[in-house]
Amino acid sequence: MHPCQKALATQSRSELVLLVTLGAISTTSWLFAAFLGIGRPWSYSLEVGEILAVFLALLSFAVLAAVAVSYWLGEQSNEVVPG
Repeated sequence: MHPCQKALATQSRSELVLLVTLGAISTTSWLFAAFLGIGRPWSYSLEVGEILAVFLALLSFAVLAAVAVSYWLGEQSNEVVPG
């Protein structure tokens, strides 16, 4: 078992989900803001609503993926590894 998994195994399921959800929101927000700064021609060619819709879609995907990974990590930490 990886040391990070051992540390996460001490957390409750709700704390783990909260941790990865906040991490997904933060990471997605910062990366999308950086993308808007780099891709200025793209951001000026769309309406604000369209840009926010893209952000919401990316944010939703990131949160769902993070929650799925947290449940997978929770299941992995419950397994007994021999040796």
